Amino acid sequence: MKFILNICSIGFMCACVAFSSIMPVQAQTTPDTAAIEAAVRDVLLNKPEILAEALDKMQAYQASKKTAGTRAILQTRRDEIFGDAGTHAIVGNPDGKIALVAFYDYNCGYCRKSLGDLKAILSQNTDVKLILKELPILSKESNEAALVSLQLHKHPKFWAFHEKLFNSGNGERINGDTAVRVAKELSMGDESLKSKASDPALTESIKKTYNLASALGIRGTPAFVIGDEVVYGAVGVEPLNAAIANMRKCGKAVGCQ
Repeated sequence: MKFILNICSIGFMCACVAFSSIMPVQAQTTPDTAAIEAAVRDVLLNKPEILAEALDKMQAYQASKKTAGTRAILQTRRDEIFGDAGTHAIVGNPDGKIALVAFYDYNCGYCRKSLGDLKAILSQNTDVKLILKELPILSKESNEAALVSLQLHKHPKFWAFHEKLFNSGNGERINGDTAVRVAKELSMGDESLKSKASDPALTESIKKTYNLASALGIRGTPAFVIGDEVVYGAVGVEPLNAAIANMRKCGKAVGCQ
């Protein structure tokens, strides 16, 4: 509703400008409110393109403002985004020159869907380093699973754990017990993973990721960061591969000439 009111206000102002340009000088000094409102209504009804133009301009302005703010965060918090290897799992080529960051939740269906996309990207791009950041926003069960997962981020079998855990819900929410069971099945840990999940350092790691995601305008999962761009949603292989190709070409995810 607030958005609609803003558009109407813009339309009203545009119409007022158009109306004032054709009013005689005397009328402008002694405005008739009813006449102005009638004239504005007439302009908007007969020239609805004014509203469309105002909407386009406002959306473009808001998008550019958001993009500028996001890119500023990408610069000022670059080390936190791409260099926080001590906290989050890295798969693919750990020395890869191109870093792709993925924010995910183990109970996110779109994250599970994008898992195949990431697997394809890693197989097609041997110079990509995939940084996995836990963003358990959907439920307390998601948080439980993340606290177990974070304990395993340095394990050489982490990607196998990651894939299997995503596919272990069986129609129910993936939680801490699910994560421990998967870890045991892959010989990556035991029941102690559950008690160790209470480590304050793990909770602090998740809080840092929440804060970072919020600063980047990430409100849902999955989301990706590559170069100077944030990609929201499960966009598929092609857009991410295109961004990777651009990074190779000019060091930017978009805008290569």
